[in-house]
Amino acid sequence: MGNGTAKQARGFVKKFGITYPVYTDKTRKAFAAAGMKTVYGMGMTTFKAARRALKGGFRQGKTQGAPFQQGGIVLADEDGTQLFVHVDDAAGAHLSPQDVLDRIRPILGHSAIADDG
Repeated sequence: MGNGTAKQARGFVKKFGITYPVYTDKTRKAFAAAGMKTVYGMGMTTFKAARRALKGGFRQGKTQGAPFQQGGIVLADEDGTQLFVHVDDAAGAHLSPQDVLDRIRPILGHSAIADDG
């Protein structure tokens, strides 16, 4: 989920060729309800994340949405019960896809999640 406008979300989907639903919440009420943080300012963590991204070949484009809104992961069942939550503390503090899989497999069961290799 993003926190920009619907137009920005459509541009994101088009730019990256995303084939699954993408949602955005410009009001950031969903972020607040999920316990996600807003972290103002830049510290060493931010500079380390930027350096790591640059080394990986990533470049910061135009900021869209709320620049200090941190993300995270919420896995909930159909009743809304939270099964897994990870709240990012700073820029670049997100979990790797493999780390996410490793953490949710015990919750959902190994057979519920395909291993892409």
